[in-house]
Formats: sequence, structure tokens, C-alpha cells
Amino acid sequence: MVLRAGTVVTGGRPVLAGMVLANALSLVGLVLLYRLMERHCGPAVSRDALVLLLACPGALFFSFPYSESLYLFLLMVFFWGLARQRWEWAAVAGFLLPLARPVGIFVLLPLAWFLWERGGPRWPGVRAGWERLGRAVAGLWRWRRRAPATERVATDSSSERLLWPADSFCHAGGKGQDAAPRAPLGGTPWLLLAAPLLGYALYFGLMYAWTGNAFEGFEAQKAYPNSPSIRNMFNLSGFWDALVNVGSLDGMTDGLLDRAFFVLVLVALPAVWRLNRVWFWYVLPAGLVPALTSWFMSYRRYVVVLFPVFVVVAQWLARTKSRWVFWYYVVVLAALQAWAVKQFVNFNWAG
Repeated sequence: MVLRAGTVVTGGRPVLAGMVLANALSLVGLVLLYRLMERHCGPAVSRDALVLLLACPGALFFSFPYSESLYLFLLMVFFWGLARQRWEWAAVAGFLLPLARPVGIFVLLPLAWFLWERGGPRWPGVRAGWERLGRAVAGLWRWRRRAPATERVATDSSSERLLWPADSFCHAGGKGQDAAPRAPLGGTPWLLLAAPLLGYALYFGLMYAWTGNAFEGFEAQKAYPNSPSIRNMFNLSGFWDALVNVGSLDGMTDGLLDRAFFVLVLVALPAVWRLNRVWFWYVLPAGLVPALTSWFMSYRRYVVVLFPVFVVVAQWLARTKSRWVFWYYVVVLAALQAWAVKQFVNFNWAG
């Protein structure tokens, strides 16, 4: 739909419109991403994370007419809407994200966690049970936890409720997130949670109107070499076979790069949890489901929008106290991206 509108400006030339839109949307999205990371983690970590992301092989698709640019832009509008308590931003972006890419529906999880930490919905029994479960798990794994400084806000009954734990964000000079909403949430949580569901429903409605089959998009994927399917998530032996099926560096179904990035996401998950709880609940489904359903096909394209992973890697590299280590990995990633661009412009598989 965006591309069709863009062709009006370019005189009916869709390739030109696609190139302009892809680069413009990615530029705005990357600027918003840097500002969002800087808000939480400080300029040094944010700069390094952005450099790592841009050097990643899958980042080449930010410059070509694919869905990454639009998805990144909408994702940043969504998270900025939460950060600034601009609920209309979050609702509109949440509605459009499932239309941009199927994984957009997974913003429901970070949104639900965001609202939960802000006291909504007020279900005392459920909240108490969740807290007991958390304490039990913490005791089981003997986590060493400091008593975190917390932000609190008085309720109408003069009691206090926890909003954002101070350790939900990285401590690298970032400003942290606004703790208290400017107004009571009221019915806002339900409206926000409904937005992605309505967007996904619209997707199925449009597909039905255009093809006569609401699930035609899923049917079309059966033509892919690895036939992505929700059933693949429960085929553990098949998933393991796909994981160890490494036959090339960047092949369509047996590429080492896709599997290496998946392992990186898995290793980074605990650090993302400590970094920012809301970001964790975004990375968890958006990072795991594509790998489990499609068995790593095009996985590097999914990784480039998992920005918290790059924040974590930037923090890890910063601990080495040697900039040459950071630049070594940047050069390696950039070289892989240059190879992927060469493949792409020669009509070969590039991810």
C-alpha cells in the first residue's frame, strides 16, 4: 500500500519508489533506534550497537524494497509511543506492524509486560500468583538479586505499586524510562492490546477479499524450499537436523550464518532480560519463532530488527577495553555484508 502511494510521486515507477521509500524509512527508523537506545543505555553503547547492526549482513535489506525498513520504522514508533506514553503512537504502530510483517503480532508480549509493570490490569490474585512464581524460580536457581531501587506512584487508595524496576535498563549512562504515566491508564491497556489483534484480523480479511482464502499467505509459503509451518515448532528432531545441516556459508537452507546468528540470539537472551524486560519479551518470540517455523531460512533478515541483541553485544565488546576487538567484528560483519550485496546484485541468494 505504501509502495502504491509512492509510485504516484515517482510517475508510476515502482522500483524507484521502492528504493526511495526503503532508504527513507530505514534512515528515519535508524535515527529513532539510536535515540531510543541512547535514552536507555547512553551514547557509547548506542553508537556501537548501531554500528554493529548496520554492519550485519542482513542490514543490506534496509536499502532495497523489502519489508525491513517499514517494519523497523513502525517498530520504533511503537517503542517510542511506550517510552513517551504516547498511546496513540503505540496503538497505530501496533495495528500496522502485523500488516508489515507477520512477526509484528508478537509486539503483544512486550506490550502486555509493559502494561503489567505499570499496574494494569488490576487482578490482585493473578498478580500475587505471578509474584510467588517469580520468587520460587529465583530461589530455585539461586539468583543473586540486589534489592532494586524502584519508582513508585501513589494510587487512589494511598498505597504504592511497583512501576519499573531500576535494573530493567542498562546502566551505561542512559536516562532510563519515564517511570510514571502522565494520566491513569483506565481502559488504555485494552485498547493497546486490541490494536495488533485488529491489525492481524485486517490482514486475514484483506487476504480473503483478494484471494478467497484468508490463509493464502500461509499456503504460498508451502512453495518455499523448507515449507515454513507452525507445525515445525513441535518437530524437535526436524529442527535439530536443520540446525546441524550446515553445508555452506550463506546458503538458502544450509547456511552457517543463519545458524550462527540464531545461537547468538539464544546466548544473548539472559542478558537482554537483565537489560530491559520489555525488550526481552520482544526478542523472545521475534527471535525464536522464525527460526523454529522456517528452520533458519532468511534468519539473518529477522536478526537485524532484534536491536536489543546488538545492544548486548556492544556491551560485551565494551568490557574487553580494547577497541580493536570491536572493530575486528565490525570489519568481519561488513565483509560478509559486502559479499551478500555482491550476491544480491548478481541475482544470487543473499538472505
